[in-house]
Amino acid sequence: MGRYRGSRVFCLSSIPESEVIMATRTPSPAQLAARARFAEMARNGSLNRKRQIAAKKRASNPAKKTVSQKISQLVHEGYPQKQAVAVALNEQRAGKVKRNPTSGMVKGYAVVCMHPKPHTVAITTSMVDAKKIGQDYATRENVQVAIKPVSVHKAHFA
Repeated sequence: MGRYRGSRVFCLSSIPESEVIMATRTPSPAQLAARARFAEMARNGSLNRKRQIAAKKRASNPAKKTVSQKISQLVHEGYPQKQAVAVALNEQRAGKVKRNPTSGMVKGYAVVCMHPKPHTVAITTSMVDAKKIGQDYATRENVQVAIKPVSVHKAHFA
């Protein structure tokens, strides 16, 4: 019959459980309406969609994404990783990094030498040209070559 420390719950061992009545307030009409709307949203799946949209809005940061794309573009062009990061961050501070770098992107094909360390030999917009370059390079250097589809900025071909 003692009291638990730090709470307001009393031990009612002398009273049978069937006679214990919990004192609760009845929900207001506004609370009942909110519960009904929530249950309906949970049933038809719109609640999950709204949560997913909110999570995407929180997660996406266009400035970080464009800097990351700029870094990968510079590395692909042959800059060392640290130098590419420095150049991209410097351009971001100067305001030179565009908000939507994918607007100038075109589909291309990279000819990649697979031996001894994979590296890009050439990038072209035509699959036929990529195959010719790959065959020439493979026979000349006696190495394996792979052709990968890539997305490249159109300024790369200018």
